[in-house]
Amino acid sequence: MILLDKWAWEEIIYYIIKTYTRGVVMKKLYSFIFAMLFLFSATFVFAAKTKEVPKVEKTMPFSKGINLGEWLCDYGNGNVNSSYFERQDFDDMKALGIEIVRLNIMFEEFSSGKPDYIVEDWLWEKIDNTVEWCTELKMYMIITFMNNTYGGVKTKPDVEKMLLKIWPQITARYKDSSEYILYEIYNEPHFMSGNLVA
Repeated sequence: MILLDKWAWEEIIYYIIKTYTRGVVMKKLYSFIFAMLFLFSATFVFAAKTKEVPKVEKTMPFSKGINLGEWLCDYGNGNVNSSYFERQDFDDMKALGIEIVRLNIMFEEFSSGKPDYIVEDWLWEKIDNTVEWCTELKMYMIITFMNNTYGGVKTKPDVEKMLLKIWPQITARYKDSSEYILYEIYNEPHFMSGNLVA
């Protein structure tokens, strides 16, 4: 089967329309091509309708969560309250039925910067504590790599270099952590192909 993307179909149709007025022979040729394209399209539609997609039912081990969005983030104001959440807060969240915590972290802002992006010790201490508390309380935790676009619409062009420096630090530190620790590689990448975003 031949699969064409939207751009290819548009180019074929444009070419057919553009050259359709060149003569009887060309008209017949393009009519044939158009008919073939229609048949191929019908074949794909028929195949898609007849192929049954298997249902996958998976239940998540959690249903109630909270996003700790401002705790370890610096949106350019230099005002980070690193003691905002302590153990008692996590005990209280657990008592309220919270099963998962999303910990947003601006690793870039709390690192040595280019070119090595060495994460600052105080930040590791906060994450270590949170990992320990969540594991003890049997609460899931997502370590989320927050971006630093300050409300912009484009991902920084050098983000890949930064991710390739910081993520090995994260994985080396938490590779032996419990099953309660989850990871979000990069929060809200902008202008990415749908094929690249999981």
